Amino acid sequence: MLPDIYELTAQEGDSLGFASICTLNLSQSLRKTFTEEVKEMPVEVRWNETFQKYQIVRILPVGSPISTNSFFHHPG
Repeated sequence: MLPDIYELTAQEGDSLGFASICTLNLSQSLRKTFTEEVKEMPVEVRWNETFQKYQIVRILPVGSPISTNSFFHHPG
């Protein structure tokens, strides 16, 4: 089995790259939530310096504001 990887998108619709999943419980929650009808959902992410990727920390309630591109700058 490969690790779960999801594409992140900012409020403007621009791709921010891919995010990894840090726990089995979160992976199972995301898989359960995504269906044929649900193609996107707001999530909280954190930059993981070791892997040089964003890591999804938790699923946010539907209707939560989505951050703009400027929020996602990380050390290069």
